Amino acid sequence: MSINLPTLPDTFFLYAVRLLVALLLWLWLRKELTPKRVLSIWESEGVLSSRQILAWVVALFGLFMRAADRIDNDALSHCFECSFILFGIGGAVQLASKIKPATTVNAKVDAENLNVGTTPEAEQPAPKVY
Repeated sequence: MSINLPTLPDTFFLYAVRLLVALLLWLWLRKELTPKRVLSIWESEGVLSSRQILAWVVALFGLFMRAADRIDNDALSHCFECSFILFGIGGAVQLASKIKPATTVNAKVDAENLNVGTTPEAEQPAPKVY
């Protein structure tokens, strides 16, 4: 009695090797790849950033659509440009917050010469609003 098994497609072995490599990487790095570390990819200063998540989604969308041959290289480059802009916006905001001068107000009140009465500005009529 002979048993005839169905033939496997050529791509089966390619997928099996990729799955084996992914499994070995997961076994090797399972203590390092905690959910907190995976989520840190999408964090900006410890907070989940919707801008960064959107940048990842746009980039991965372009890559998957190009792999499926649904878009050409020009459309893929536009997807990358959009994701780079989204990533760059956060960098520009962080840079601006580091560059801007600190806002400090030094107020000195002289209690002896303090006049709380009416001032000439208060006696003038209010400006007309048109």
